[in-house]
Amino acid sequence: MRKLVVIIVAVVSGLTVAGCGGGSARSQSAFCKKVKSVKNDASLNNLTSSQDPAKIKAGFKRASTAFNDMEKKAPTSIDADMKKVAQAIDALNTEIQRVNGDVSKIDQTKVAQLSGKDFQTAGDNVTKFAKDKCGVDLNS
Repeated sequence: MRKLVVIIVAVVSGLTVAGCGGGSARSQSAFCKKVKSVKNDASLNNLTSSQDPAKIKAGFKRASTAFNDMEKKAPTSIDADMKKVAQAIDALNTEIQRVNGDVSKIDQTKVAQLSGKDFQTAGDNVTKFAKDKCGVDLNS
């Protein structure tokens, strides 16, 4: 259970903290604008602080939507990485919905991809992109 909480915190806080300009679909500026809106979404930033299953369910549904939106705006240079991150968030959201927000009932095998090397590498690449191209340090 503790490991899952750490993974959730890393996913949500580590990847929802970026920002930069505006623009159209599949561009650096559109991606940065979307990431900024996610960063400024207090309900996503505070997602792991709730103990209320209903809030957890709603929060992860919102996170899944946000990450899918970010993936749709990701420029080609990080599209594959953002897709992996969005798919992992989707898998976690599906499991959260299945257990009605009760994180103690999560099937660890269904969210194992969140601790896998592919996910970690993709997350690192998105973090680097945000820092280098959007001017935001996701590790702060």
